[in-house]
Amino acid sequence: MADELPVIVPVEVDALVVNQRVRADVVFQRWLPDFHLIDLHLDPQPEAFGDVDTTFGADEKNEGVYLRWHLPEALTRAAQNVETGHLQPPLAPNRWLVARYLGAPGSDLGQQPTAWLLESDHLDRLTGGVPYLKPAQLDARPTRIGRIHLLTDDGWTEPKERPRPFLTAFGPGMPDFSAFQPYHHGVFSLHDPLEGVAEGELYYAVAGWYADPDLADPLGTARDPLATLRDFGWDLGLTDRQLADRLRERRPRVYCAGTALKVSWQRGGRAPDSDRPKGADVTVAVGATGVDALTALATGSPTRLPLSAEQLTALQHGLNDRLAGEPDAFYAYQQYVHQAGFVRSPGGHRWTVEFRPPRTSGSSGPSGPPADPPWLTALNAAQEAYESADTRLTELREHLYALWWLRELPQLPAGYTRETFDQPIADALAAVRLAVAVRDRLRQDVPWSPRADGWDTATTEWLATPDPPKPLAPGQLLVRVPHLPFQRPTDPVVVLAGAHSGRPLTRPSIRCRFREELARPATPPQPEVVTGLPDPVAGLLGELACLTGATIESQGVTPLFGAAPWRQPWSPLYLLWEVEYFPVPFTEGTWRFDGSDHVCDTLPSTQPAPVTFRGRQFVTPHLTHNLRQQIAQYVREHPELTRNTDTAKKAVKQLGDLYDAVRALDPLSQSLTGLGERIAQRVQPTGARPEGAIGDALAGRPRYGPDPGRPKEPFRDWPDSLFQQVRAGQFRITRLMVVDAFGQAVDVVDNTNQRTFTLHPAPDLTPKASMDSLPDSRFMELKPRLCQPSRLRLALQDAGAREPGPVAGWLTHNLVDAALMAYTPDGVGVCELRVAADESAGRAVVVEPLPGATLPQGGGLPPDLRDSSPKLYAFLNSLLGAPARFRALLATMDGALPTIGRAAEAATPHASLVGRPLALVTAQAAMELDGQPVTDPSWQYVFDQQAADRQRRAFLDRRWPVRLGEANRVGDALVGYYVEDDWTALYAPRPPADLRGYVHSAAPGGATVDLAMDSRATRLTLLLDPYAPVHAACGILPVQALALPADIIQGPLSRLRAAFRAGPLLTTSRDGALLLAGPPTSTGGWQWAQPRWEPGATTGTWEYLRLAPPDQTARLDQRPVVRQGMLRLTDQPAST
Repeated sequence: MADELPVIVPVEVDALVVNQRVRADVVFQRWLPDFHLIDLHLDPQPEAFGDVDTTFGADEKNEGVYLRWHLPEALTRAAQNVETGHLQPPLAPNRWLVARYLGAPGSDLGQQPTAWLLESDHLDRLTGGVPYLKPAQLDARPTRIGRIHLLTDDGWTEPKERPRPFLTAFGPGMPDFSAFQPYHHGVFSLHDPLEGVAEGELYYAVAGWYADPDLADPLGTARDPLATLRDFGWDLGLTDRQLADRLRERRPRVYCAGTALKVSWQRGGRAPDSDRPKGADVTVAVGATGVDALTALATGSPTRLPLSAEQLTALQHGLNDRLAGEPDAFYAYQQYVHQAGFVRSPGGHRWTVEFRPPRTSGSSGPSGPPADPPWLTALNAAQEAYESADTRLTELREHLYALWWLRELPQLPAGYTRETFDQPIADALAAVRLAVAVRDRLRQDVPWSPRADGWDTATTEWLATPDPPKPLAPGQLLVRVPHLPFQRPTDPVVVLAGAHSGRPLTRPSIRCRFREELARPATPPQPEVVTGLPDPVAGLLGELACLTGATIESQGVTPLFGAAPWRQPWSPLYLLWEVEYFPVPFTEGTWRFDGSDHVCDTLPSTQPAPVTFRGRQFVTPHLTHNLRQQIAQYVREHPELTRNTDTAKKAVKQLGDLYDAVRALDPLSQSLTGLGERIAQRVQPTGARPEGAIGDALAGRPRYGPDPGRPKEPFRDWPDSLFQQVRAGQFRITRLMVVDAFGQAVDVVDNTNQRTFTLHPAPDLTPKASMDSLPDSRFMELKPRLCQPSRLRLALQDAGAREPGPVAGWLTHNLVDAALMAYTPDGVGVCELRVAADESAGRAVVVEPLPGATLPQGGGLPPDLRDSSPKLYAFLNSLLGAPARFRALLATMDGALPTIGRAAEAATPHASLVGRPLALVTAQAAMELDGQPVTDPSWQYVFDQQAADRQRRAFLDRRWPVRLGEANRVGDALVGYYVEDDWTALYAPRPPADLRGYVHSAAPGGATVDLAMDSRATRLTLLLDPYAPVHAACGILPVQALALPADIIQGPLSRLRAAFRAGPLLTTSRDGALLLAGPPTSTGGWQWAQPRWEPGATTGTWEYLRLAPPDQTARLDQRPVVRQGMLRLTDQPAST
């Protein structure tokens, strides 16, 4: 095209030499997918260590050079379609030219090239190359793809009929399609058999383009090519303005280009030098996360690290600044590391109304935000009902899919037929349809949007519906906020050192070129066989001569990968693993909760038989990349490190030495993906998707499919089920293999070295009691974790209908009077409790009302407190008549408060004059599953609904211990708690040394709150410091923290008034003021308050007098009066 603007994008070309010696010395693991297995509900890719081409090394026809090129990184990234939500990668070039020169082109030794044209999107069962699955729009049936044309003097002519562009880096939906050479031979790779060539120096040029650029070229079809270039990271060496001018003149077109230079070929010679390691040189580390495993690997290596293991872990997680100077750094570190072993999933949403004061002129507006609208409660109830219905629909769809999938298996156990499934499937289909109708009906009651960017519009439209009206005050905004997410445990991660990672993980930007930036040789090679191809391709072939040292007429920009010397490639791609798993049943006598996690001290005498699991996943060097990013981020956030000081130089050197040490390990990592699902007998769905009514009802593929286990053998009972609802056990690695992009394999662990290979397990995976008592044991422990998403919820709860908030009251320990002072949730004084002598010369807890509180006839708690603050009333009432309990409470408060760190308080100084204020808070704790408990999918239970119900009930009846508070954590607020309004037992994480029955230890190893995973909340009353959070730990889930919002702390605490008992005092008054010297204070002043009782009244009143300092003037006309009352601090300044 005359108006096109060619953009030359560099690609990296790997050339693997397979000569006689390579065939003999190298183990190959090469396989192809079989898409016909989809109809049998089997994975088209073989199982790890399964159906591979074991004859590759024995067949001399496989000799030659295998070329594969890495597609530009931008073409291998999928972006989410806003309309559909699906991931869509860009289309890939579907025409590729490969030209091979024997001897340098343009030199005397250079020969006429041999050239091939790859018709990469050719689809045909007979003439296609490698197995493929037709695109869905073409009927999604198995076929073959790719056709290689050896170019002759006739050149190349595009076929008149060709399919609409469809080819991407993911091919038939396989992320590794463009990465594993056997998958894409004839599409993105080529085998040059070198027939008749015994030896020589080979030069290869590769060029790719789009046969239909107007339909497929990502630049040619882009609305904004400049933005696309920026998103792709394709740098053309121009400013945005210069580039925009070029793009206005001509339409850009993408051409990919790469070379492999000086490839040494000797059919009978030695194997070329390669970075492929020996298995014995590879070290293995395993951790709950990649960070844990890398830390174990680095600290176990001979190289001394400049930082400790904890510092290395913190740096990888980006925690250094958060932990610096933190008195609870140890606990924060442990909490974060534990949390990193889980992955989040959405936990639903709720609606709230935020207040954003409108900008007004003149008046200052209301003093506070308006109250929430009355319809908000109903909206959240409707949201909860909708989400519950949606979760139930997901479960029913998974059940329907499981039944359909089992029915379609090629072989069923004895006693099962396809007809056996018909009625259950019909019932399941009806249940799904009903659930869809219920879900859709409930969705009408809430704002809803299928698009991530459509929630604002959906909310506005819902508010505008008139029935019922949903008014909002000016400045109020309806906002959708997420609930606490569900958590699912991650699978263990394997890290390998010495496996040689190969190319970088990512290249954020690559230098591309225009056609005029290509180098031109003085004597271009004569590739007569390459005719009928786009004009830029000839320029790319000409540049090949320049890269080999030919005389240059025009010096261009050196291509990114063009000048790199050839080396036999080693590009690790897969980790193939096999583990032997030994279940350790999660029973009371086997696992013990130590306050942080579950520990197995002694293995059961009888152990279940081990289970073997295998898997194959991508292996990447992302841990080194992550460390480099974290170090760079740390340096950016600490500009002092750029200063020319000895301290800065030392710190930068430490970081550099650390990175160099880790990079020298050259770690590759991957998780044992799917291990947890396999333990629960769940698998990722593979195979064909159901069609017709079932396919419509499923609306996609469920998250999991069943693994029914082994079928029943004739005349035998069903085999024992391997199902575990709680993942708990030990495992050992029995085989590890690294396979590269060409299928070259390195055995790291096999049956010859299972006890001798170098292993560094993370401390959290090291068992106390190992399955193998021998010193060379390689067993690692999987602590108890649920096999499905769940969450621990610790939340505030309204104290009652009359108390609109979670704070039931405020308490302070008046050390002057050895009394407990109580205040309402609003900070208004109620009473003071103290121990005093009673009429029988014993000791009793007496009540002294605080100024302003109701004065009941005969003493006791104010009668109106029962109605206004029922929770506070019940708490205080439980202390009356129990002096020992009262003293134990004060002792617990006194022992805990010095160990709780203080935050900067926003309240007035009055709040702390008589001791630190504590909040009496109502809360609730619950454990929740994302849906119903998973049940055993084994064959014998497929139709046994009663067995499934029993399994669910048994699981939901199980109680899980939860520890509240952290005794040695200065940032933990908890002084003690009560369970379900039982005021006879106070559980304290920092109990006094002398426990007398009322106070129970809640320190690690002590009392816990036992919760069932049934979403039913346990009501708690927490006694806590209002300025710090309370922590809850259960081991099977991340630690949760609960803190009081600042807006419910500041107001009440600013209204707390210190008051001290005073009297009896012999005083006089003057001008309505009591002549009495009050204690010195920097703010406010003192006021005298004393009760007054009128004859016949059932309640008393308070008399308030200001204080006046006495002087030396004698006033004999006034009679002194004996007074008994309280001194109360007020905001009014003292009299002078």
